[in-house]
Amino acid sequence: MPYPTAHSPARLRSSPAAFTLIELLTVIAIVGILIAILVPVVSHVRASAKRTRCTANIRSLGTAFNLFAADNKGYYPAVIYHTSYTDGRVNPGKSHWWLELRPYIGNANIKDLGAIPESPFGVCPIGQIGMNSKVSYYYQFRPNTIGRPTKIILLGDSKDHVLTVWNESTEHADPKRHNGKANYLFFDGHVESLDPAAGHTAFNRDPFN
Repeated sequence: MPYPTAHSPARLRSSPAAFTLIELLTVIAIVGILIAILVPVVSHVRASAKRTRCTANIRSLGTAFNLFAADNKGYYPAVIYHTSYTDGRVNPGKSHWWLELRPYIGNANIKDLGAIPESPFGVCPIGQIGMNSKVSYYYQFRPNTIGRPTKIILLGDSKDHVLTVWNESTEHADPKRHNGKANYLFFDGHVESLDPAAGHTAFNRDPFN
């Protein structure tokens, strides 16, 4: 009886036609390991992108403050406008700080910062950007009156439009935004990412001493 040739049906039938169970389980295990490695990396990259966008938004607002001051005798806008305060250095547009600054944000940036008339237009990807209420609540002020511009917060990515004293037990203006930290713009123009304790300390400094 002749032996089967390389192309005979018998030789073809004896060739393996599918993965074995061990091979299939090995492939599944490798895919699982790759997913376990990639998911944290992707999450970290996304979080980093949000921090970067938030920092860019805050810096854009810092530029807007300076442009506003150039048109208003060197004054920055007050945090809010109140109808009971009709004289003195009130906001010229009779609006809160974010609406006073809107004309100084380029059209290309308004969408990125969030053009919402009733709320802060500076939107962090995780929260909203708020102005330090300690520097001047109802009246405009000149930034050169700030005692330590490298130490005093101008803006932060607060939940509310007014930065207040934070409390671990409340949701109001919780500063923990980016991996347990929040971004803050200081009067000298630099941005820092601070944990709640450091942010609390910086916020509570006397702006004028």
